[in-house]
Amino acid sequence: KFTYPTSSSKLIRGAWYTIRWDNVPSSVYDVDLYFLQGGNETKITTVSHGQSSHQWTVPANTPVGTSNRIKVVNKP
Repeated sequence: KFTYPTSSSKLIRGAWYTIRWDNVPSSVYDVDLYFLQGGNETKITTVSHGQSSHQWTVPANTPVGTSNRIKVVNKP
């Protein structure tokens, strides 16, 4: 579950933010973070077990819109 950014957050292209999440089951070793833009999905990074945040810079070429998302995928 994300704690930041939320669906109401407005992020600025080229600025950095701390992505935060919680409720990662203890059986999960790592998590992958992805940036979704329309139909495109780009892996941001893999975060090690026990971490619940990652600093990330919004790509400067990100189109303005409400369809941009960040996704966390558990890796058991």
